[in-house]
Amino acid sequence: MSERLQRFRKLMAAFEGTSNPQQAIERGYYVDLPNNPMAEITRRVELRPSSVHLLLGGIGSGKTTQLLLAQEHLNRLEVFKAIYVDVSLYTDISKIERGALIAIAGLEIIRLLDKSDDPELDKNQELIKAKEIIKKSAYGNNETKVILTPLSRSLSEEKQKLQEKLNPFKSIDMPSFSSLVPQVIKDVRRLNEIESSGRQIITTYKKGLLSEKRKGGKDKLLENFLTLSRIFSENTENKREIIFIFDGLDRINNTNLFIDCILNDIILFPEMGIYAIIVGSIPIIYTKEILNFSSYLHYFPYLDITEDIKAKDFFMNILNLRDSDNFITLEAKKFLITQSGGVLRDLMSLTQSAIEEAYVDGSDNITLEHAEEAVNSLARSKFMGLTDTNLETLQKVISQKIFTPRTPEELELLLTGHILEYRHPRKHFAVHPVLVPLIQENKNLSVVHG
Repeated sequence: MSERLQRFRKLMAAFEGTSNPQQAIERGYYVDLPNNPMAEITRRVELRPSSVHLLLGGIGSGKTTQLLLAQEHLNRLEVFKAIYVDVSLYTDISKIERGALIAIAGLEIIRLLDKSDDPELDKNQELIKAKEIIKKSAYGNNETKVILTPLSRSLSEEKQKLQEKLNPFKSIDMPSFSSLVPQVIKDVRRLNEIESSGRQIITTYKKGLLSEKRKGGKDKLLENFLTLSRIFSENTENKREIIFIFDGLDRINNTNLFIDCILNDIILFPEMGIYAIIVGSIPIIYTKEILNFSSYLHYFPYLDITEDIKAKDFFMNILNLRDSDNFITLEAKKFLITQSGGVLRDLMSLTQSAIEEAYVDGSDNITLEHAEEAVNSLARSKFMGLTDTNLETLQKVISQKIFTPRTPEELELLLTGHILEYRHPRKHFAVHPVLVPLIQENKNLSVVHG
């Protein structure tokens, strides 16, 4: 492998942080966010754990990294056992059902209990039963039923005659029986056929909570989850309090689904002595139902790199830390930061794309030209699939710089990052920078052809 290829592969790997935030932390690529919002959340958890903390924010804003750091911090304390869970690894979150979070939490506790070296747990019948029910509730199971149906009159009479005919052979001696074997076998087979015709065996699959459909059983699920958590706490050193950190739910674009299934599950956790930090998507903040959420609500906006110097410095520190040899020119870095819109995931994606463009171009450095190619590629992918209504909304945000999301289509533009919301140093909305030239060009074409 050439030295140049090795260098470019190393540089590409340095910007893989969003695909595995834990690995990025371990490799020393973490940079503190401005104002460190997660520190405030963890302090509130420390003081009042018997509550639910809902963290709302855009996809790619760096929430996962913050959640992993919160888990690490809480586990260093003697009071808590923080368990991080990416819900999307367990089930299709677009089809998530009520009870799913409880089932997933149960599976996580089972996983931790199975790693224990305590031999008494293997003999605990209460635990064995609870594990079985939790797994069945989560993954489903096969159920077999035998249904008996009445025989017809003719078959019933034939069955009775065969039984009377075979009855004497129960006490016959073996030498006498051997000469009659062929006929007896024939009669026995016929009797079995008749009896089988009146017996139907049906095996059905009862779907679990982590599949597309589920069938009841929530009370039993809660009961056995409580059993699991109690046994876990009793067998955990220092009897730590359990805190679940549920990630991956910010991709749910159906706000009703989030309210009905996620929040209705999560509000049960404090009642069971289990605490939780959970993420949700930006559109949730614009639903009336969220006002009834009595626990803590935290907002995690994108960083405004156009008006907040600290935000711009934060992104530059990220690029410099991962590009320690300065293969990316300063001009290219500034452009990538501006075009990221303050979306951490987009900064990583754009930088990787620029690195690839430079390698294919035969260059030893990543220049502004390569960054521009990367931006054009992201812009085209974001532009694909936009409807005329979407384009009108985006044009209005660009020209009037106002946006009041009401319709599902408008909320979807927030969820997908076509429109970005900032709250510091002031609250405002903006179209993602990579899209602005295409939107304006489309508007000009519409005017010409109109």
